[in-house]
Amino acid sequence: MDNENTHNVTEKRKGIVNITTNMNCTISLDGQEVGLTENTGFTIQDVPFGRHLLEGTTHRHVISKEIFLSLPALNVRLVLEERGGVLTVESEIDGCRVGIEGENYECPITINDLKRGVHPVTVSGDGFQFTDKVRIQNNQTTLYRITEQLVKEKETETALRHYQHALEMPEATLGDRKRKISALDEILINENRFDLTEGIETHRRLVQAIRQEEYSKETMAKVIQIEKAKTKRKYRWIFSIAAVILVLVVGISIVIFRTNRKQRDEQFYQKIVQSGAITDYRNYLKSFGKSARHYPEASTFLNKAERDQQQFSQAKQMGTITAYEKYLKEFGQTARYRDKAESTLKKLKIKRGFPVILKQLNIVSVSGGSYFMGASPAEKGDNSDNRPPVWVKINPFAICRHEVTFDEYAIFCKETGHPLPNDSGFGRGKHPVINVSWKDANSYCAWLSKKTGLIVRLPSEAEWEFACRSSRMSIFFWGNKMDSRYCVSGKKRRGRTRPVENTKPNGMGLYDMSGNVYEWCSDSYQDPFSPGKGQKYHGSSYRFFQKYDKNESENPIFNAWGNRRALRGGSYRSSDFSCTSSHRAGALPKTKRSDIGFRIAVTIPR
Repeated sequence: MDNENTHNVTEKRKGIVNITTNMNCTISLDGQEVGLTENTGFTIQDVPFGRHLLEGTTHRHVISKEIFLSLPALNVRLVLEERGGVLTVESEIDGCRVGIEGENYECPITINDLKRGVHPVTVSGDGFQFTDKVRIQNNQTTLYRITEQLVKEKETETALRHYQHALEMPEATLGDRKRKISALDEILINENRFDLTEGIETHRRLVQAIRQEEYSKETMAKVIQIEKAKTKRKYRWIFSIAAVILVLVVGISIVIFRTNRKQRDEQFYQKIVQSGAITDYRNYLKSFGKSARHYPEASTFLNKAERDQQQFSQAKQMGTITAYEKYLKEFGQTARYRDKAESTLKKLKIKRGFPVILKQLNIVSVSGGSYFMGASPAEKGDNSDNRPPVWVKINPFAICRHEVTFDEYAIFCKETGHPLPNDSGFGRGKHPVINVSWKDANSYCAWLSKKTGLIVRLPSEAEWEFACRSSRMSIFFWGNKMDSRYCVSGKKRRGRTRPVENTKPNGMGLYDMSGNVYEWCSDSYQDPFSPGKGQKYHGSSYRFFQKYDKNESENPIFNAWGNRRALRGGSYRSSDFSCTSSHRAGALPKTKRSDIGFRIAVTIPR
């Protein structure tokens, strides 16, 4: 009983806690805020005896300390430290790991409470490993993204360092030179990501030097042996006979050497004529000098080829139309790099005229960006086609303001002999072309590509929806309710198509992105409820987003399976539901209907 009474008395006793800090802060006791320090000091009254958690915090600093109060007064010193930062690591490559501060993590990972400053990180995966640095700021989240492009750059940097190290290896002794040749051999055989000209020249120089050095040693050894043999000959007649024999041998050797040299000269020259390589011509002239049988021809060819190479290198460095035209004009049909120069010149001219062509074709440039592809947050119900929404990146591209019209398609038909489709009695002219198959649409794109020099194609679903939404995530590109001012649909206007650009455009100036006619896209499509004959998977829903093909900027396009092609945008006879920005439909590539047309997209030249 006495012990219990004593214990109860102790529990009811209270004291004070005197706190000093290294800076003014907010003081909390057992998770409850009790006040702010003044001049780095604070006192808490009526604190019950026992264990307590004491905390001091600012927006950038924090400290926690457990105390035990068993006396009427307790003095506590709190030293606040800066809060750490957060590192978030993402990866587009499966199986990546990242090491930081002596710990290894599997990606993706978010690491908290890292000290401010620059931290080395080690990134590893299937077939690669490299070291990088990240900078951590207090109270901030740093994003580090591992991409295939980053891995390629780091691997190239490592290979380039090895290459530079090999070039800087010493050449003082024969052993040094052989080791340097061995190091260069491995790089020159396996590497093709950067210019190896210096390494090739260094390798050939060292091989030639080693051959000359070994040849000199062999010759010296033979001379020494002859001299030793001479000293051993005691009789003059033996020496005379040996001398005569030696003269004959030398004479015959000279004749044989000259004969062999002519043969080697001719064989070497025939090989370099076949190869046409500048380095082979240099080696030929270096091996046989001015006494070479074909010295004038080889020297003339080498001078012209080197001038050709120099002019082409200057054109590449300048990267202008004038520079490439000057190169082709000077060397004409015999230019060594004619195909590359003509191809580059064509691309430069196309790029220069790109804005003019876009204006002529009534095409809008889309700067690209990121968005959630699929159902809008405001859409109700569940459609397995367009769910779940997925975050995608889109490269810059260009797209036509309106659907391809009968007038535009008629020019294609006239020039190619392609049959003009039926207008179903709706009218031609500025009406969108209809009754065209997916193959017909691609034939039109190929014809226009050849005429303009651009890459004209059908848009992908991701590009089409990005352009349609115009940075809005509503159900329709104008809002969440149907508005006939923007859309020719079955609910408001029945029975026929309307001429293009008769409705209001979206934020990018694009017309009829909803309604009028369905538009073919490049993606494959499979009905989510009917896989089709011989098909393993049900549908091409975003549930299978990992099956989408993605380029370096993650532009997604679906080609994994499906015997249909995607349709977007709804038509003049569609319900409101089918005219939403995310609605997807599909049809067989050979399908021709009065509510299906298409719109062209253009790849922006680099």
